Amino acid sequence: RHRSGKDAPDNVVLLDATLADTSGKPRTIPRAIGVFERYAGPEFKHQEYGQPNLSVERRELVIRWISTVGNYDYIFDWVFAENGTIGINAGATGIEAVKGVKSSTMRDATAAEDTRYGTLIDHNIVGTTHQHIYNFRLDLDIDGENNSLTEVDPVVLPNTRGGPRSSTMQTVQRTPETEQQAAQKFDASTIRLLSNPNKFNKVGNPVSYQLIPYAGGTHPIAKGANFSQDEWLNKRLSFMDRQLWVTRYDPQQRFPEGKYPNRSHEDTGLGAFIKDNQSIVNQDDVVWLTTGTTHVARAEEWPIMPTEWVHVLLKPWNFFDETPTLGLNKKK
Repeated sequence: RHRSGKDAPDNVVLLDATLADTSGKPRTIPRAIGVFERYAGPEFKHQEYGQPNLSVERRELVIRWISTVGNYDYIFDWVFAENGTIGINAGATGIEAVKGVKSSTMRDATAAEDTRYGTLIDHNIVGTTHQHIYNFRLDLDIDGENNSLTEVDPVVLPNTRGGPRSSTMQTVQRTPETEQQAAQKFDASTIRLLSNPNKFNKVGNPVSYQLIPYAGGTHPIAKGANFSQDEWLNKRLSFMDRQLWVTRYDPQQRFPEGKYPNRSHEDTGLGAFIKDNQSIVNQDDVVWLTTGTTHVARAEEWPIMPTEWVHVLLKPWNFFDETPTLGLNKKK
């Protein structure tokens, strides 16, 4: 349950939530969801010499809930900006996953072995190395149901047209045709879009939204599950090893790990969803974004861990005809 001024700002509006209990019966949790607005820095700014300063603030609408799972507390924020950007922020806090050891300090003879799988964060206490991995199922309709995945890679190519420069910056663009072609590890130096090939902005670019599975984090990004391929975890699910998946819409495909991953002998989630390798070009597509962190413990996270965030972003990409927040300049 949220505490105003602690779990969310004082201007929060708190809403109840109805969830299923352990027997499947509805259970109402009071004050479970917080909705609030916040200042988020300058939306844009420019200063011309001798002219008045142009600066507009950015405000965001945040929808927050917090789930306690064992020793950790996970904060989930959906963040809606006036410029059309949508953020999903996942914050881990609570109590470190720890184990007791013989070593009191790193000078002890037992320290090297005691810290093989973690960090000595207090006398006789090791914070074990582990991961926090999240997946978000996004049934996106970019200005309509018929969408396609667009891949844009910045590249350096030779300059063959004269002048002092020997190279040029260009982009290479592709449209993956099937679900299996779309499933991929995310390279943060590239651009991935969900586009509507049937709708265009005023200069003829397909309206799109950029898909960013991780947009910076305070712990190292988890590029995949840190388990060997013969581990049971990898037999039951595969969504963690790829940060971007695109599938044809199917109302039965709701969970990236499948319905019953703890009881399954095989992957019944995304790995199974893409086996039929359906076309995703100009189709009703669903985007699945995997993000997360590899948590290497540090002393500053003990005895309670400051919130460590990882961020997913959806950004308009030629979706509008111009800067969508120009009207904000009228605010004084």
